[in-house]
Amino acid sequence: MASPDADETWLLDSITGFLRGPAWALPVMSFIDENCIIFDGDAEHKFAYTAIYEAFKELVDSLLEAHLQDIGVSNVCSPPPSSYRPARVHQHMRPLGAICGGG
Repeated sequence: MASPDADETWLLDSITGFLRGPAWALPVMSFIDENCIIFDGDAEHKFAYTAIYEAFKELVDSLLEAHLQDIGVSNVCSPPPSSYRPARVHQHMRPLGAICGGG
C-alpha cells in the first residue's frame, strides 16, 4: 500500500503537469482573450467583472474536475483527515480550497 505522502505527491504532480499543459492553457487563454476587453481600467464595469469572475471560476472548476475524473480521482474537495494532511501538502492544497468553495 502506498504511503499517504506518495499518494499526495502523485496527485500534486499530476495537477501540476495538467496546469502546465495545453488542456489547461488553451481554454484559459481563450477565456482571457475573449474577456480582456472588459478590463479597460474604468471603475464603472465592476458588475461585469463579477460576472466574468464567476464564469472563470466555473471554467477552472470544470477543467480540474475533468482532469481529476480522467485520472480516477474523486472527492478531492472533501478534506482528508488532518493526520493525512502534512503541512506542506496543506500549503499546496490551498488553491484547491478556493476552487472547492472554501474562499
